Amino acid sequence: MQEVGSSNLPFPILRNTFFRRVFTHSDSSFRMELSDKEGMIQKVIGLLFFSLLLVLTAAADDYVIQKGDTAGVIAQKKKIPTEVLKRANPELDLEKLKAGESLSLPERYSVKAGDTLYSLSRLWKVDLALVLEWNGLTAASVLKAGQTLFVPFKSRVVVGPFWPVEKKPHAEEDKLKAVTFSTTGEPFRSVSAGTVIYQGEFRGVGRVLMVQAEDKVVFAYGNYESSLVEYGQAVTKGQVLGNTSPRTSQKLSFFAFKQNESLDVFAVKR
Repeated sequence: MQEVGSSNLPFPILRNTFFRRVFTHSDSSFRMELSDKEGMIQKVIGLLFFSLLLVLTAAADDYVIQKGDTAGVIAQKKKIPTEVLKRANPELDLEKLKAGESLSLPERYSVKAGDTLYSLSRLWKVDLALVLEWNGLTAASVLKAGQTLFVPFKSRVVVGPFWPVEKKPHAEEDKLKAVTFSTTGEPFRSVSAGTVIYQGEFRGVGRVLMVQAEDKVVFAYGNYESSLVEYGQAVTKGQVLGNTSPRTSQKLSFFAFKQNESLDVFAVKR
């Protein structure tokens, strides 16, 4: 394997002095061979480096926790009952909030004449039981025009191999169309069958692992703790690729691309 500091580097981007200082290959399993994918991977690595160095931005319906915030303070600020906040953020301990983390805030709905609990559950495409639970109602409750209800989240967590971890993804506003997951050291899995085509590490960003599926879509996993696979290894859908970080500040990043084009991970077939 060539040294990163050598003059004959596999990526033109790494011949640049700045990138040579940034790029390391402490993972002994990392290898990269010249191929017709060079240009595509080179561009993606450049995008990854700059986008993941940015502070992670919360989605439009998220609230970024400020220093001194408590669940009660946020509930008062946003006029959302604490119990609703808990239901909207099951993966967070609201008693131990940390500045910089984000809370998902549910949408409000103003009841209109003719609305019923059943019709709203159909409209929102969620179980009636969730509508009742989130709003502290019973099946016998009568709605009044102008009454405010909170719209329950549909299940954003797909159990099994569809997401790398069984957590709620947070969309990031970046060129990669990445999502991130707040993790606690649990394993992360491959969302598709394929081949490991890249493993590497960027100082200040974290490790990056890429798996190319049969249809040439590449799924990338970033900012994880450790890898259990090697370059060139064939993996199956749902196979454990490695472990996430136990540090809440180190969120697992996940994105997909094909021939330089970033894909919507919520919609891409897998």
